[in-house]
Amino acid sequence: MVRKALVALSLLAIGSHAIAQEKSADPLDFVIWEFESVSGSVFWVNAKDLTYENDNKTITAWVRGNHYSDKTVNYRSSMTRMTLNCSGSIRTSAFTAYAANGRATQSWNGYGSDTYIRPETMSADLEQKLCGKK
Repeated sequence: MVRKALVALSLLAIGSHAIAQEKSADPLDFVIWEFESVSGSVFWVNAKDLTYENDNKTITAWVRGNHYSDKTVNYRSSMTRMTLNCSGSIRTSAFTAYAANGRATQSWNGYGSDTYIRPETMSADLEQKLCGKK
C-alpha cells in the first residue's frame, strides 16, 4: 500500500506527463515494472515503452525516473533508453535529465557497449521482470 502510494506521488511529481498518462485510452499505458533505489529515486517502465526483437530475447525500454527524494543527484526526473539482452547484458543508448521546471539539464544519445548485469542491482531486477528470469 505504501509502495503504491509512493509510486502515485512519484507520478504526480513528474508533472503533466504522468497526469496525461493517467487519462490515456491506450491499453498499453500502464506501469509494468517499478524499482526504488536506496537513495530515494523511483524508476518505472510503462508497457507502451517496450520494443521486442530477436524472438523477445532483446528488449528495449524507456526507464523513467523520479528523483525528487534523492539528494544524490541534481535533477528531479529522467528518461533512460536501455536495451536488455536476455542473456545477461544491458546497454544504455540515451539519457535525459530534467530540472523541477521540466527543462532538460543533461541529454545524450549514442550506443554504449554492452555491460554485464550485476546481481542485486536495478538492472538485474529489470532483467528479471522483462526477461522472465528467476
